[in-house]
Amino acid sequence: LFTAPHAGTFVFAWTVVVDATSFVFSELSVNNVAMGNVISDSQENNEYHTTTGMVVAQLSHGDVVKVRSNPKVTIHGSVLSSNTHRTSFSGFQLY
Repeated sequence: LFTAPHAGTFVFAWTVVVDATSFVFSELSVNNVAMGNVISDSQENNEYHTTTGMVVAQLSHGDVVKVRSNPKVTIHGSVLSSNTHRTSFSGFQLY
């Protein structure tokens, strides 16, 4: 979760790692409006799967950015974050 401290153009990236035989549809939203999404799907190959998404967004002061699972799609399996597999969310102000 990130709340914009001031207006500007920001770049956000998120990485989702799913366990074997898992399926997760994740999205980055600004004020609960989807701005980008990725599908992490290891159901076919029975291995861990990593997916990264990136969004450039013009934000106003107080806008809230978050990564969430898509509320319209059912998650199957597990999202991982460990010493060897890291699910993450990051961002920076471009200008």
